[in-house]
Amino acid sequence: MGWYFTNNDTGFGRTSNLPNLNGTYTITFGLLLLGYNPSNQSLPYFLSDGPFANYDTLKISTSGVLGLEVSLSAATTNIAGSTLALNKWHSVAVVRESPTSIKLYVNNILDITNTTNMGTGRTAASMLDVSRIISASADRWTNGIFSNIKIWDRALTAAEIAVETLSPIVYNPSKINGWYPTPTGSTERLRDFSGNGNNWTLSGSSLIDSVNAPVQSFMQQRYVPFEIIAAGGVGLPFFMQNDLLTGNLQQLSGGFQ
Repeated sequence: MGWYFTNNDTGFGRTSNLPNLNGTYTITFGLLLLGYNPSNQSLPYFLSDGPFANYDTLKISTSGVLGLEVSLSAATTNIAGSTLALNKWHSVAVVRESPTSIKLYVNNILDITNTTNMGTGRTAASMLDVSRIISASADRWTNGIFSNIKIWDRALTAAEIAVETLSPIVYNPSKINGWYPTPTGSTERLRDFSGNGNNWTLSGSSLIDSVNAPVQSFMQQRYVPFEIIAAGGVGLPFFMQNDLLTGNLQQLSGGFQ
């Protein structure tokens, strides 16, 4: 499945246990862009220690041009990249490697490198938003469908990114911060399936579940989710591979088990 934010009032947000704005992190997701924002740039993700003060963000202009923008004390630097085609699924990965390097991969190809030096002037992140900046103007909404969002507290390599964007599960669980396989249901869609409890909060009401998500369609056909209840009642997800020809189940190697 995928999440379709159908209006500019809607987005997902988190305010705790966030990736290190001064350290390293990786965010990957699938994105089917249905239209360019006619009034302002779209912000598919926004990680900040305060609105429009110190942040990292991915931008899509009104004509579809990608940008990777960073800000230190409201001094911003945006590096432009390629144009994102409409009505086509793209795999997107943003990797903060260090205070002086953040990269954007589109369809597993390096698209942008922003080497602006952030130094140590940014405090710990206090907000992570998807689709738009929840606490600010709604006109930066992303008109598209998101699928299979994954977040790590480390910089993944290009090889790791290539695996993760094609995998319906988390294949590299080291330092996973959050995993959101975009399931259906008002409760399940907000849930962090990594087991870390880093659930989303939904802002707005214009969100629908979409069947048009390649990773989730594959996942639903071939992988059957199970849950182990660990000590303390914490649910840890793992997956069994479903042989479509025989109906036999076997535990999937790699990822959570």
